[in-house]
Amino acid sequence: MLMVLASLQPAEGASLVSISEKTGLDKKTVSNLLVQLSEQGAVKIRKQGAVYHLEDIGPVFKMEGARMALKGALNAPIIGAFPIAKKGHVSMNQSNFSVQAVLSGATVHCRDTRFRPIIDGAASENSRYALTGKVVNDDGVMMMLWDSDGRAGVKSPSTFRDYPLNSFDLILSS
Repeated sequence: MLMVLASLQPAEGASLVSISEKTGLDKKTVSNLLVQLSEQGAVKIRKQGAVYHLEDIGPVFKMEGARMALKGALNAPIIGAFPIAKKGHVSMNQSNFSVQAVLSGATVHCRDTRFRPIIDGAASENSRYALTGKVVNDDGVMMMLWDSDGRAGVKSPSTFRDYPLNSFDLILSS
């Protein structure tokens, strides 16, 4: 969400395509995050034609932090690049997970079975993530990005904030 916010330049604005290119997220995810910024973050965004303009960042975010997120300064390292899992993150057996199988309709579930994943599709080719979608339960819906081994990579900071990120890891159903 912060990367999308940083992609909106107050003066000239940005199109959905340019935001997608800057962030590496697909256009559908960008559209959903723009709505979340407005609804959950109290950010005022005006759409003029195909261009989105940031009118007011609101009380929740700071532009400096959003710019840092866009540059990758706030991102954790890409977990898949390291052989040792982070503390508190259960190591996953990458050989059991297949992005292609998921995209072909294989059934998946979240590590925490209180959540149900909905896979929207492959992330854009510029993204460090492999899959986009959302997780749902009785309390709401949250946009998600997953790594190529099924690890949850990004979650909305305000939705389901009391759950650790690995609660949303994808596991192929047998």
